[in-house]
Amino acid sequence: MIPRRPPSIRKPSQSISIAAILALCIFGILNFELEPTSYYTRRFLSLDDLDTNGEPAWITTNLIDLHQKPNPSEETPLFWHIPKSGGTTAKRLYMCMGLTQTIRIGIEPRYGYAHTEKLVVFNPYPKSTSGWKTANVDTTLPMGIIFSMEMGFALDHLYDAQHKARSMALFRHPIDRLVSKFYYLQIADWERSYRPEWSKMTLLNWAKSNNPEDNFMVRKIVGKQWNEKVTQHDLYVAKKVLKDHVVVGLMNESEESFRRFSLAIGIDESERKNQECMKEFFEPDDGAEVAKNSNQHRKVFPDTAEWNVLAAKNTLDMDLYEYVERLFEEQKEIIDSYAHASHEAEEIIIAPQE
Repeated sequence: MIPRRPPSIRKPSQSISIAAILALCIFGILNFELEPTSYYTRRFLSLDDLDTNGEPAWITTNLIDLHQKPNPSEETPLFWHIPKSGGTTAKRLYMCMGLTQTIRIGIEPRYGYAHTEKLVVFNPYPKSTSGWKTANVDTTLPMGIIFSMEMGFALDHLYDAQHKARSMALFRHPIDRLVSKFYYLQIADWERSYRPEWSKMTLLNWAKSNNPEDNFMVRKIVGKQWNEKVTQHDLYVAKKVLKDHVVVGLMNESEESFRRFSLAIGIDESERKNQECMKEFFEPDDGAEVAKNSNQHRKVFPDTAEWNVLAAKNTLDMDLYEYVERLFEEQKEIIDSYAHASHEAEEIIIAPQE
């Protein structure tokens, strides 16, 4: 597990509202150990890594149970960014709403905070009217988390019993996600994973090659590496993790999904600014931001050769996605209850004091 240290006493000038931070992360990144030399080693999931509930021990230590009512002042929102599944929309929407995001841009050398020992929150585009902020911490990469731990950020805000993560994830059908990835990385020369050579391949040839991921979602949740086989037991563990700890959203139900995410992390959508952001991104007349950010390409349909090849390589992810669709329906009542809990808390806070 992640080594612990005594909780630090934060000076007022260095404190940050946890509710105003959105950590974007790949689940597997949370499953690592630190060595004294400050580099990390990935852990291999085994039966010894599971707690008595059948979940990875790091999950129960670091993630809040879904049935626990939100307490934004003591939680860190954690969004699992599944590639090509609406993560960019999530970042832009919550930028619009003013959340500080711990993403890659915050540690770019051009801003001068990459090697600062203290946590710095700043607007990378001060001339912009958006007002969004980032921090000099990148929780999308293992080394970024290690750096934040050295500053006390990760331990104080995410990796201890007092400040667990309220986790969310937006899911897309595995075949649609892979097809989108195939076409996107042909042209995305700004991405580290840019693959211009794919433009010379047909989708079917690419699907038959070693390029496509296999069971990406299950693999990431249980923390297995690419050369490890994922099993039905891993699928069981992944389902249990999502059911117990993750607010699930569907890309084809984006507006409702983000409504639930906002409830879970304490964002008041009745506020004018937040209403304007939701309208900007999801108002049909203006064109939804999801559509604006999409990479146009041909769609692949069931029972075609391309679909069948990709489905055969991703049977566990296909099963997991069907489960997520059911969870999305089942979680509605749970997430809606968060709103009632929030109203009750507000009444307690504003009650006259004797």
